[in-house]
Amino acid sequence: MGGRLPGKRRRPPLWPWMQVLRHLGGPRITAGAAEGAAARYRLYERIGYTLRERAEAKPHLVVIDDLHRADEASIRLLAYLSETLWPASIGMVVTNRDTETRESRQAPRFKSPGSEPPDQNPRITGCA
Repeated sequence: MGGRLPGKRRRPPLWPWMQVLRHLGGPRITAGAAEGAAARYRLYERIGYTLRERAEAKPHLVVIDDLHRADEASIRLLAYLSETLWPASIGMVVTNRDTETRESRQAPRFKSPGSEPPDQNPRITGCA
């Protein structure tokens, strides 16, 4: 299952995750569903629960293509899930082209909250 961000067309926030959840028959999420920290946490937990629940029956692979075109909410959700889905049988593959990253945004960084100083977080770069 996967989410893709093709072309330069604008997509609603959380577009790749909407695609993943639709494929799984999971809850529908809307563009404004992640407003405010508490609402965002509940949304992330609901999405994580859906992914873990579906992975109980059989392992899943989630593919997010063209992360460099993703909105900030999608990137934050990916970072959250990368920390909270273990030990569920879910693999994630994410593609990112650092040659196409918008100048206004840096490549995403993933970390556990409070686990490392920000300057020691791994930087995700694209493959040549």
